[in-house]
Amino acid sequence: MTAPRLPVLSRRPPTVVVVAILSGLGASVAGVSPTGSTAVDVLMVGTAAAAATWAAATAPWWAVAGACAIAAIGATPSWLFVLLAMVGLGLSARLDVPTKRRPVYHSVSTLLAAQVLARLDIGVFQGWSAIVGCGTLGVLFTLGIQRRPRTVRARVWRVVAGIGAAGFASIVCFAVATFQARTQLEAANRQTRSGLAALSRGEFEQAQLAFSQAAESFDQADGHLNALWGQPARLVPIVAQNRASAIALASIGRDTIRRAGLAVEQLDQDSIRVVNGSIDIAAVRAFEGPFVELRDSITQLSSALGDANSIWLIGPFRERLTSIAREVTAQTERADNAIEAVRLAPDMLGASGVRRYFVAFTTPAEARGSGGFMGNWAEVTADNGRLTMTDFGRHSQLRTAGSIPDQRRVTATKEVAATYGGYGFTSGPDGTASTDIWELVTMIPDYPTVAGFIAELYPQSGGQDIDGVFLLDPQAVAALIGFTGPITIDGIDKPLTVANTAQFIESEQYIARTTTQRVELLDEIARTAVEKLLSSTLPPPTDLAKAFAPLASANRFMAWSRNTDEQQLFVRVNMDGEFPRPSSGDGVVVGEGVHGDAAVGQLQLLVIVHDDAPLDDEDGLEQRCGRHPGRGPLATR
Repeated sequence: MTAPRLPVLSRRPPTVVVVAILSGLGASVAGVSPTGSTAVDVLMVGTAAAAATWAAATAPWWAVAGACAIAAIGATPSWLFVLLAMVGLGLSARLDVPTKRRPVYHSVSTLLAAQVLARLDIGVFQGWSAIVGCGTLGVLFTLGIQRRPRTVRARVWRVVAGIGAAGFASIVCFAVATFQARTQLEAANRQTRSGLAALSRGEFEQAQLAFSQAAESFDQADGHLNALWGQPARLVPIVAQNRASAIALASIGRDTIRRAGLAVEQLDQDSIRVVNGSIDIAAVRAFEGPFVELRDSITQLSSALGDANSIWLIGPFRERLTSIAREVTAQTERADNAIEAVRLAPDMLGASGVRRYFVAFTTPAEARGSGGFMGNWAEVTADNGRLTMTDFGRHSQLRTAGSIPDQRRVTATKEVAATYGGYGFTSGPDGTASTDIWELVTMIPDYPTVAGFIAELYPQSGGQDIDGVFLLDPQAVAALIGFTGPITIDGIDKPLTVANTAQFIESEQYIARTTTQRVELLDEIARTAVEKLLSSTLPPPTDLAKAFAPLASANRFMAWSRNTDEQQLFVRVNMDGEFPRPSSGDGVVVGEGVHGDAAVGQLQLLVIVHDDAPLDDEDGLEQRCGRHPGRGPLATR
C-alpha cells in the first residue's frame, strides 16, 4: 500500500485562512480568561486558536486526529461537543482525500477541536482543562509549522521568540514591581490582622490605629503595582492574574480598611457604660450607624478577597488570601452580632416599656442539669435605661407563694413530662406542678426549657410577668464582684473578691457553719453583689464581654428572652445554654461539680438515649448514669 502524500499548501491558501479566522472568532467567545482582562483575553485566545488552526493545515493527519480524539474524550458528557470532535476526527482521518484538499480538511478538523478544547471543563484539578487545551493546540501548531517551507518556519519562530522575549521581560518588570510592593503588602496584611484582632477584643483605639496604618500600606503597595514598568505584565497569562489580584486587593483593601477605621473612630464606649444602674439609650442607638459602616466595609473586603483568589494564583499568595479571608469572615459575624445587639438593646433596657427580668443564682451544693441548685433569686426592672432590683429572695419563699401554690402549672412536652415528672414537674402536658418545683427547677439540662418554666411559675408564685431569665453560677457572681470591687459580709473573715468568691461559695461556706448560717451568707452575698452592681460605674461593654464570654461558653452565665429576636441573639453569642442534641445515635456528657458539706468532687454523667421510649426505668438509669445523693439520677434525656 502506498503511503499517503503530505498535505501541500498553495502559495495563496484563502480557504485555510478563512477557517483559521473563524476558529479564532469561535474560541474567543468561549469565556477563557488567561489574564483576567476581557479585551486581552478575547484577543489572546482568538489569536492562539487561529494560529493553531492555520498551522495545523500541514500537520500530520494522525496529530490532527489525535487532537480531535482528546477533545472528544474531554468533552464528555457534553454530547454536542463530543459530536463536533468526532466529526473533526472523521475528517482528519480520511486518507482518500486529494493531497491539495487535505490542508482544508485538517484546518476544519482543528477548528472543531479548538472550539471543544476552549470549552473543556475537566474537574481533575484546577487548571487541568487549560493545560490539556493549550498543550494539544501547541503540539499541533509545532508539528504544522515544522512542515512549512524554511522561510515560513524562520519567520514564525522569530515571531514566537519575540513574543517569548517580551513575555519574559514583562515577568521581570512585574517581579521588580512586586518586590517593591512586597514590604508594603506584608505590612498591610500584618496591620489588618492586628486591627481585626484588636476589634475582636473591643480595643477600638488600637483597631482604628492599625486600620489607618494598613490603609497607608495598601496605598503604597498599589502605587508600586501600578507603576509603568509593571504594565506589560497585563499581557502575560497567570502573571496577569496575580498582578490583577494584587492590585485589586491593594486598592479595595486601602478603601475598605480606611472606611473601617473611620467607623471604629466613631465608637465611644464610655458613652454606653452603666453608671449607678443607668445607661444612656440614645448613646446605645448611636452605635448602630458606625457598626453598620464597619460591617459593610468588612463585607466588601471579604468580597474583594474572594474575587482576588483566582485559580491561577501562585500558592503563597493564595494561602495568605485564604488565611486573612477566614479572619475577615469571623469579624463579619461579630459585626452582625454587634449590630443586632445595638438594635435590640434599647427595648431590652426598657425604652419601649418596662422590662422585668428574673435572675437565678445557682450553686453546685446539689447537682442539677442547668448549673446547680438555685438558692437565691432577684427581680431586676429596666425602665428607659434605669436598672433597679425590685425584689429579692430565697427559693423557699417562692415555694409557698402565690394564691394557690399547689395548683401551679407549667407547659411541658411529653418528653419532659415523662423524663422529669418525678422531680416536681408536670406529670403530663399542661399538668399540675408539685410544690417543691422551685427547688428542682434547674434539674433539666436544657436552659431554654428551664427558663420557660421559671417564666411560667414566677407569676403564679407571687411575682409579676417577666420578659427574660438570667442564670449566674458562683463563677459568674465572682466576675460581677471583679467589676464592682470587693464586698464585705458579716460572718466572713475576709473581703470577697474576684479571686476567692467562687471558692467560698463552692467549698469554704461548708466549713464550721450550720445550714442556717450558710443560707444567710449566700443570701447576703447575692443581694450585696446585685446592689453594688446597680450602684457602681461598670467598665465598657467590651470589657464585660471579655469576662462573661468564657462563662457563657461554659454555661455558667446563661440568658433567655420571651422575644424571639432577642433569644436568637443569645443563641448567636452562645448564651442560650441549649442542650446539644445528637442528630443520630446516643451520647454522653461528663462534667465535674462539688457536692454537699464535705465539698467532695463529684462526677456528673448525662446519658442521652436517642429513641422514642420514655426513660422511666429508674433502676436501669441508676446503673447507667449513677445516682445523685438523695435525688435519684442526675439528669437524663
